[in-house]
Amino acid sequence: MKKRILDFAYKMGVAANSCMKIKTTASCSYYSLSFLGEDEFPIPTGLPSIIKVEGETLSLINEYEALELLNSFSDTE
Repeated sequence: MKKRILDFAYKMGVAANSCMKIKTTASCSYYSLSFLGEDEFPIPTGLPSIIKVEGETLSLINEYEALELLNSFSDTE
């Protein structure tokens, strides 16, 4: 699944070489995207980008919408 997500991110113009599942609901999963340097530490790239996986459908959520989504996750946990 991670390769599929990173390939999708690349097609959407997002520079990422790593993804991590950050939330799972009954209907979908969310993955954060990051770009890791040679030392395996994340390189700052600006506002966050998230891939939503719902069944076989992937969608990109980025910038301020991604920030709002991340904030909503912390409110519900």
